[in-house]
Amino acid sequence: MRVVLALSLWLSAWSTTSASTAPVPLVKPDSPRVGVDDAPAKSKRSSGARAVPIPRFKLGIEIKHLPIPRLSPAESDRTLIAPSMVSEGTSMPVPREKPEYEIAARSSSNQGPASAETAVSDLCEKISAKLASIGLEECLARNLVVSGGFSVRGTPILVKEYPPLPGKRAHARVLVVGGTHGDEYSSVSVVFKWMRMLDQHHAGMFHWRVSPLMNPDGLLSQPSLRTNANGVDLNRNFPTPNWAEESEHHWIHKTGRNPRRFPGLAPVSEPESRWLVEEIEAFKPDAIIATHAPHGIVDFDGPPRGPLQLGPLAQRFLGTYPGSLGNFAGVHGNVPVVTVEFSSASAMPTPEEIEGMWIDLRRWLIYRFPGDKTRELRVEAGNI
Repeated sequence: MRVVLALSLWLSAWSTTSASTAPVPLVKPDSPRVGVDDAPAKSKRSSGARAVPIPRFKLGIEIKHLPIPRLSPAESDRTLIAPSMVSEGTSMPVPREKPEYEIAARSSSNQGPASAETAVSDLCEKISAKLASIGLEECLARNLVVSGGFSVRGTPILVKEYPPLPGKRAHARVLVVGGTHGDEYSSVSVVFKWMRMLDQHHAGMFHWRVSPLMNPDGLLSQPSLRTNANGVDLNRNFPTPNWAEESEHHWIHKTGRNPRRFPGLAPVSEPESRWLVEEIEAFKPDAIIATHAPHGIVDFDGPPRGPLQLGPLAQRFLGTYPGSLGNFAGVHGNVPVVTVEFSSASAMPTPEEIEGMWIDLRRWLIYRFPGDKTRELRVEAGNI
């Protein structure tokens, strides 16, 4: 209890000192506000430690170096103790209904461009009605498109791609994912602001693929939810080794069956997490940027070293969890995963902080993935 209290006081002090001006509310006045998330677990890594590549594991076929599990009947029928169950210790199957997202995906396959544009417009209206920091015109101006992925309730997951410019070869492919937890409003809003910068200044150095809202059902719920519409924490649902045993143990014994941390009944059981795994398979990113809140730090998983500073945020490791994206893609997939934890879930960083984080992120990417000429100079200088 003392450790948790000390961490909470430290985080509060950091949040207060890091803001140069009064925070800008993210939520519309009629939208409920959310509280600060749980304190992070104690990390097993030190700030000076270098990530060591871990041998690839195989649960099924490989996606570049990331596997999608093909569950056996016994594994697919295995259930954790669902958070809605009243009796502690009760383990029983949860009824499985026809997933709404499968119906939505099938029905959308025959939709034309007009229907896709309507879907984008409808979602932009809902986002702008929820978030005071994102207006309808700003959302529409990003020219997002339907990715082909859907949430539990059939809401499309939107993306935008910034390919290399004609005649240029990108240094690396970078996947940016916001809004994994629907009640972390800044994790959505800041990605929209970064997209506006890309729209204005995309130089083709990197091939970007950006999804500002992976969990639309969580954001648009009243009140907003960390989990998706099935009550699953998407950042505990990725297929890491020994997922069933480790996730069950962590959820029951480490979180006390916290419903906000429920990892699901099986790895990639949720349409949103499966969509991201399939995006990784298709896009084959060289780095993944995931936005969260409210710990006010930069976390990193994967080889070799992450950014030490992004704007006001300094590197500090939060730990590795069963089923997390950093564990799945970074530790076991050897794809660098930068987790940007903003200082507040419900208030925006200042414009200067947003720009500073973006500049530092690009600077780290340039250093991490230098072009051919830069690499040659650094090799000659002994810096690589």
